[in-house]
Formats: sequence, C-alpha cells, structure tokens
Amino acid sequence: MSRKFLNSKERVLYYIEKKNISKNKFYTLTGVSNGVLDKKSELSISTIEKIYYTFPELSLEWILFEKGEMLRENIEKNQQNGVVSEKIFREILEENQKLNREIGRLEGEIERLKKAAAPGAGSAECAAAAI
Repeated sequence: MSRKFLNSKERVLYYIEKKNISKNKFYTLTGVSNGVLDKKSELSISTIEKIYYTFPELSLEWILFEKGEMLRENIEKNQQNGVVSEKIFREILEENQKLNREIGRLEGEIERLKKAAAPGAGSAECAAAAI
C-alpha cells in the first residue's frame, strides 16, 4: 500500500522516521535550523539542498513531488553523471519555487475571498470578490 503525503516536509519526516533519526540528529547532520520540521511553512530551497547533499540516497523527485521511489536505486551511476544530475536538480528546484509562489498567491486569494464572503462584508466587497 502506497502512503500519500501532503508536502515535502511530511516526506522528509517519514524518511527520518524510517531511518530512526531523531529531529535533533537530523538538524545536526544537515545543518538545517532547529525547528524547521515543526513549522507550518514549507521547506525552503536551501533546506532541500542541505537534505539532498546530506542524504544522497534520498530521491529528490520523491522529496519534492512524491514521484518514484523514496530511495535512489543506483547511487554510483548518479554520482558518475553528477553534472546532469545537478542540472536536473536545479530545474526541479526552479519548478518548486514557481509552484510555491503560486501556492502563496492562491492562499492570499482564498483569504481575500473568505473576508469578502464573511458576514457583515459589504456588498461592494462581495462584488469585487466576484470579479
């Protein structure tokens, strides 16, 4: 049975749980700031880079998009093709940044619409929300 995750942070938490690594040990190994895995915000590109370089067996595509397997199968082959892997890594990170910006924009729009639809909101605000 395949487990589904809401975001990359949940996938990282699942990985460290399976590896029996505490959050504190994870922070020490990766250099990621304490508490990052407990915050509501999504992981930053910088954090994902640190995770990627600390745990090379962990699939970047799985972390970001939940595509493929959690662990990369052929580490030696990927290390030999490091230049290609780095290019793909950068492309994936750029796409992730675009998606995070879009999520932020949509969350802002949702909040604006909630306020406009709230009881007591003026009809002008509701009309503006409909546009």
